Amino acid sequence: MGILATFVANMNNRFNIERQIAIGYILKNERKRKLMTQEYVAKITGIDQDQLCKIEKGKRRIDLAELLEYSNALGYTLTELVFKIEGYLISKGLTSNKMKEEYLHWLRIYWEYNKKTASAYDAE
Repeated sequence: MGILATFVANMNNRFNIERQIAIGYILKNERKRKLMTQEYVAKITGIDQDQLCKIEKGKRRIDLAELLEYSNALGYTLTELVFKIEGYLISKGLTSNKMKEEYLHWLRIYWEYNKKTASAYDAE
């Protein structure tokens, strides 16, 4: 592997680790904000508490099925939790411009949908 390729691979790895840590940070903060213990979330999600600790510290990746269970435990839809995570990643500069544009696009759609839904309930 050439010097440039090694450099790019190391930067990508560092970037992924930073994102992994940021995702763990958000999950931990949301859990604490909901006044839930790791033990409680582990019991609800079926994720071993030791593994949950590693995820929240950014030492282990969370897979999609686990993220779905985690979001349900927190009372969020997967979409809502992913929006929170993406918003944080964007604020920390840990995402690409393309991802940022897509996030803002879907956030607008989500906002408009909720605005219409709320208007429909108000009309009743």
